[in-house]
Amino acid sequence: MGNISIQNFIKKISKYGSVSVITMLLDFFLLYLIDYMTSLPRAGISIFTYLLGSTLGYFLNKKYVFSPGWLKNRRNFELMLYIATGILGSLVTGMLFYFTATLGITSIVFQKMISAPISFIVVFLFRNYIIFKI
Repeated sequence: MGNISIQNFIKKISKYGSVSVITMLLDFFLLYLIDYMTSLPRAGISIFTYLLGSTLGYFLNKKYVFSPGWLKNRRNFELMLYIATGILGSLVTGMLFYFTATLGITSIVFQKMISAPISFIVVFLFRNYIIFKI
């Protein structure tokens, strides 16, 4: 894992996981609310609400999880990459919502339970090893 010990990695991913729980609660609350109030496609709603949660996540992760890395003097570029990984995560989430629906899984809870851990891992790896690498 390069210059990070396994203990530091576990500590960092645990903090990231805590932030992700907070952002996922926001995401899921808004997803459920919008799905209940509208007839919009659930895959599209999931992309939108994921991005809202990701926006909150940027500020919480910067404050509590990641140390300034190689982009510490290029905050705009750092933010742009963070947003790009948020978009990646939202697309992974949307595709998994669509895919699970084609398999007959239509429970919003099960769809979120399937998509959340996969998005979590993909996005964490990009953010930890690319955006905030030291």
